[in-house]
Amino acid sequence: GKYLKLKVFIGNPKSNVKKLKTTSLFAEIPLNLKLSKPVTNVLFLQWNIRGSIKGDKFFPFLNVKKQGIPLRGEMLFVTGDKNDTLYIVRVDTNQVEAAMNIEGNPKEIALSCSDDRVFVVSQKNRKINIIEVSTFKKQDSFFLPMVIAPELLVLDNRKRLIVADSDYNKLITVDSGTGGLINNFQIGDKITDLLYDSTLNQIYISSFNEQRVYVTDNTLNLLSTIKTEGSPAALFIYGNSLFISNSDTGRITVYNLSSGRETGNIRVPVPGKIVGIDDRLFIANEEDREIDVLFNGQIDISERIAIKGIPSKLSVCLRRGWLYVTLKNRKKIAVIDILKESVIGYIDLGTIPYDIKVGRSSDFCN
Repeated sequence: GKYLKLKVFIGNPKSNVKKLKTTSLFAEIPLNLKLSKPVTNVLFLQWNIRGSIKGDKFFPFLNVKKQGIPLRGEMLFVTGDKNDTLYIVRVDTNQVEAAMNIEGNPKEIALSCSDDRVFVVSQKNRKINIIEVSTFKKQDSFFLPMVIAPELLVLDNRKRLIVADSDYNKLITVDSGTGGLINNFQIGDKITDLLYDSTLNQIYISSFNEQRVYVTDNTLNLLSTIKTEGSPAALFIYGNSLFISNSDTGRITVYNLSSGRETGNIRVPVPGKIVGIDDRLFIANEEDREIDVLFNGQIDISERIAIKGIPSKLSVCLRRGWLYVTLKNRKKIAVIDILKESVIGYIDLGTIPYDIKVGRSSDFCN
């Protein structure tokens, strides 16, 4: 019908009162709500406190809110810094579900899937924006101290945000709940990547002009320094190895984290971002406009996947078997079938994407 009727007991069932007061609540159901499709629609009941107060009397009243969210899979979060937008894409359909305005050139994304939060750093207004996934609403924001142009962002396993100011070589850690400053650190020369290793609870910072990778703990105490053979552009940890993409030498250097020694070099003309699954690594090859595939333990590329554009950021949805690739020169995201190792389509955004993350539950956040 058009109305939803609920019976609600008002009172304390543990008290000595023998009889509880009951009341019937009526909530109007939107005409376009189709409850016959439970896969794509969820019904939320909102208690309207203001609407329940009539003078000195209280008449409980509920609002029905339709919320369309994908229940069957993960979501894809994409920032478009040129048009101040955060896109939310359904991974089961690869279609844009929502587009949110995030002011101030939104850059990198960090996910806290356990409490349904997405953090987005805005460079121009130096803010962290907090979005609630289940409602697609911006819940809060706070200013970042001690930085001028924040860009890189990661979240540690204690829910502290690590933010890098690439232009001014500054790192800060802040509490993700209060925005309070924990520590700040001047480091490097042109920070190009920021990587958090949850196993060792360490942060890796690539310094492009210094040709170094710095290793700190999650409170920014310097632990060690790795000298690289070129200018590091991207970092990735796979097993017990650190992969460093040196964009100017056409090599990916592999370091063993236990021994601290170099164990191999992989030749890629202009290597960029790297992601991995159980047995393979996927590498953004910017010069040849392709994704190179490397099997675990090998140093020679086994497969090359052509991309219609220059690959930039990568993110994997393991459950669906998709590899998502943002393109530096196109307003699209390429979708690669991991099993087939081929592009199966493109997601149109209307703007060039900046960062991309897949996540819904703690098992699939990356």
